[in-house]
Amino acid sequence: MATEEAIEQALSGGSTRGEGTYRRRRGRVIGLFALALAILVAIGGLGLSGLEAVMKDGLQGRISALRDAVAAGTMVWLEAQEHSASIVAAAPALHPLMVAVVRAEESTPGDVEALTTALSTLDEGQLFEGSALLAADGRVVMNHGAGLEVGIEAPPEVRRVYEAAVNGEARASLPFGVPEGEPRMVVGAPVMEGDELVAVILLGLSTDDFSATLLAARAGESGETYAVNRDGKLISDSRFLDGLRELRFIGPNDETAVLGVDVRDPGGDLEDGYATGVLRADQPLTRSAERALEGETGVDVDGYRDYRGTTVVGAWMRAERHGFAIITEVDAVEAYRPLVVLRRMFGGLLLLVLLAATATFAVGMLLERQRRRAGLAEKKAARLGQYHLEEKLGEGGMGAVYRARHALLRRPTAVKLLHPTHNSAANLERFEREVRRTAELSHPNTISIYDYGHTPDGVFYYAMEYLEGVDLEVLVERFGPMPSSRVIHLITQAAGALAEAHSVGMVHRDIKPANLFLCRRGGVPDTVKVLDFGLVKTSRAEDKSLTADNVVMGTPAYLPPEMVTSANAATPVSDIYALGAVAYYLVTGEPVFDGETAMALLMAHASVEPVPPSERLGAAVDATLEEVILACLEKSPAHRPQSAQELIERLGAAEVAGQWTRAMAEDWWTRHQESISGLTDADRESVGTDETVMRVDAE
Repeated sequence: MATEEAIEQALSGGSTRGEGTYRRRRGRVIGLFALALAILVAIGGLGLSGLEAVMKDGLQGRISALRDAVAAGTMVWLEAQEHSASIVAAAPALHPLMVAVVRAEESTPGDVEALTTALSTLDEGQLFEGSALLAADGRVVMNHGAGLEVGIEAPPEVRRVYEAAVNGEARASLPFGVPEGEPRMVVGAPVMEGDELVAVILLGLSTDDFSATLLAARAGESGETYAVNRDGKLISDSRFLDGLRELRFIGPNDETAVLGVDVRDPGGDLEDGYATGVLRADQPLTRSAERALEGETGVDVDGYRDYRGTTVVGAWMRAERHGFAIITEVDAVEAYRPLVVLRRMFGGLLLLVLLAATATFAVGMLLERQRRRAGLAEKKAARLGQYHLEEKLGEGGMGAVYRARHALLRRPTAVKLLHPTHNSAANLERFEREVRRTAELSHPNTISIYDYGHTPDGVFYYAMEYLEGVDLEVLVERFGPMPSSRVIHLITQAAGALAEAHSVGMVHRDIKPANLFLCRRGGVPDTVKVLDFGLVKTSRAEDKSLTADNVVMGTPAYLPPEMVTSANAATPVSDIYALGAVAYYLVTGEPVFDGETAMALLMAHASVEPVPPSERLGAAVDATLEEVILACLEKSPAHRPQSAQELIERLGAAEVAGQWTRAMAEDWWTRHQESISGLTDADRESVGTDETVMRVDAE
């Protein structure tokens, strides 16, 4: 009996100890879980707060940089118009006519007619939209389609142009209203006779062109950059025209918002139905407009209301010389969308932790599945269709280029992927069109396009022939100026490729040494390949809607004068100008013009005569080659060779044409093959990554 009791007591004690151990273990687990939860909440809160600060700093930097870039492009456009007006004011053919017209006692009706006729040629050339003439006392004495009235006092904006001219400066006005028709702009320059101001010539500008410099920068779905005058009026177009019509800020048939919208804070979001009893004219300026017009350069990423009452983040500045505000804004909802997503993810994670061990296990499984998906995505990313990516060769403004190999043909290939930031529907349609057009070209000196398509994530790519060699920019940097016979040999090949492109209505628009690649091809040394038709312009009418925004595109050191104000001015002879500039670089080892800024280079191409290559080099250059180079660099497109074929024929007439033999090329490549093969990846980015779009912005 005693034995049974002892056994029962032992069993009871063992059960109690086991229960206690279980409870202690459960308590430790709960305690550790609570501690881990507290630590997680604390770390998460600190991390989320820090991440919010980092995201705000990043947003502030991006929106400020966008404002500064757009402001710089707008100033370049205004200064280019002012420079053109100064040239017109001093033109020998126009100056005596303008002087005679303002001096009524010396003028005749024929003088006015002659001046009007001469200025009309500028309108027909689409350089300006009308013209007018002010006397030295500011009176309007002549008007030809500029929106002014003779004998009526000029609008305040035109008076400011006149006042600048009195001080000897050319100046562009801001948009101003006229009794009939849409708002106008003018640019004016003083007409001098010795030190005496005798007149002010006014040339009409397009408000659409002014707006284009600002509308070109649209961040995301809601971002816009716009200009505001001293009265708080919008003086550039808005991307929200449909919304402004619905809010009755502008009429239902109005095609522009210029001078039609007061940049004022209505007190609430009008698009959400907010109704205010305050007249628009009595509402305060928006925070950005008020501070910018006061001369402040600033940024606000905490949020404020724009002229629609929508909460936005923005950056602003004042263009001091012209007296208007430049404002860049993005809807706060869009700007902080990643942060909202992050907060939701954090709350969801805490909820999962609170659900217990099963939820933790589920999260672990989810993370493992995500890791596995990431691994699969990485493997997929290394293969595009039939192409295996092997090595990144370079990266530029529009995309990255990889060396790849075709899965079946085993052929080395260069594959270019467009940056996801450029994957809008309009951009994809334009790039596909340009790749298809380039693929139609079959000239041996044009880079061959093999294929194009999209990654599973929708990233656009195309495959082209892989080249090993050196671009002409690096060639001259490494080996110095080239002999005339070799320059003719290289330029003739490039001209042949352009001749085919021009024959089907394509203009390259970015011919420069970095886009002409020198290599061995098919056993032939010194073969030139024309690269990067990514900026190609087509003259087909059905493609006009697919053209990129009307901004200046190209490279300043090789940009023809006619493309300084508009990329749409490009023609085949624009490529001839750029190819002449490349020939100049090959002969002399220096670009045609030197300049510390893009603006200085553009102005030089527009108005400065180039130094002859032989004088720049300080050595003899084949006379025919020098003559052809200078002909290509003529300011007027009509005075250049009118086709690539004509250029080829003129180069072929040179005394040294054909003297650069295949044997000489073989010898050169044999001696320098090792140094060329040792070029860095940065030197080989010319396989198609270097694209330049200016507002002015050369990559």
